[in-house]
Amino acid sequence: MSNKLIVSDQDEVTEDRMGLIFQNPTAFSQYIERRAIQEKTECMNILLDFCERRSLDVDDITHLLSRPLKEKIKVEMIKVGMAKSTETSLEDF
Repeated sequence: MSNKLIVSDQDEVTEDRMGLIFQNPTAFSQYIERRAIQEKTECMNILLDFCERRSLDVDDITHLLSRPLKEKIKVEMIKVGMAKSTETSLEDF
C-alpha cells in the first residue's frame, strides 16, 4: 500500500480509501482542522493520528501544512507544555 497523498480536484476525502486526496496544503490543513472540530480535539492530535495510521513521519508531511495550521499547532504545543514559546519558531515544523 502506498503512503502517497495524491493531488486531485476532489472536495471530499474519506478514511476508507487507500489514500486521501488533497488539492494543496490549504485543503490538507482544512481537513486536519475540520476533523479536530468534529472530534473535539487538538489539531496536533489529528495530525499525529493521520501520520500513525499511514506509517508516516511528521517530517514527511510538513510541506502539506499551511502557515496558519503550523501556528495553531505551535500554540497547542505550548499549551500542553511540549514546547516553550521562546524556543519554538514556525521553521521548526
